Amino acid sequence: MTRRTSVAVVLIVAVAAFAAGYLWRGGPKTEPPQAEPSETKSADIYLPIVSLNDSAWAEEVLSYVRVPADLPLKQRLDLLAGRLSTIKFGRLPIDVLRIEDRGGQKVAVIELRNPSSSPTGGWYNHFQGSAGGTATTVALCGTFLQLGFDGEWVDAIEFYYQGKPFTNEWDHVPALYGTIWRDSVVSAMQLR
Repeated sequence: MTRRTSVAVVLIVAVAAFAAGYLWRGGPKTEPPQAEPSETKSADIYLPIVSLNDSAWAEEVLSYVRVPADLPLKQRLDLLAGRLSTIKFGRLPIDVLRIEDRGGQKVAVIELRNPSSSPTGGWYNHFQGSAGGTATTVALCGTFLQLGFDGEWVDAIEFYYQGKPFTNEWDHVPALYGTIWRDSVVSAMQLR
């Protein structure tokens, strides 16, 4: 056996061992890691990125975002926006513009923008069709409302598109119009 063949065999065995161990552990995990007893001092929280499971027509968790518990609320929302954009919407811009105080209620204003390189495509494609509109609504509302989180959070969200509030011109995403109050939503699927 030549040296080149020996190296190739070793590499194949190493890759196979890694793959076998990976599959034996069940592949990628979507659950937040459990803290070891020595890590319980850690002040991190795990917030889910929510999506629509097309085959089951139900909400599902795509991933979790690890967030330091002492991070300001606006920055928590910024982290969620960045991760949601990356894993669900092909890196289309999602900007948390501000959190407004409205009579003691915190309302996050979130803008969806098309990149300058794609002024007419981008988000438009995610607003089309009943299934597409529902998937977009569930992902945005479920992720930004964080219905299962008991800590400090916003009371409501509002969505803007290209600098203007959503209006009824978008037939398949009516739940994105106006203010969406967290305490009036049981599940993001309710908004479809």
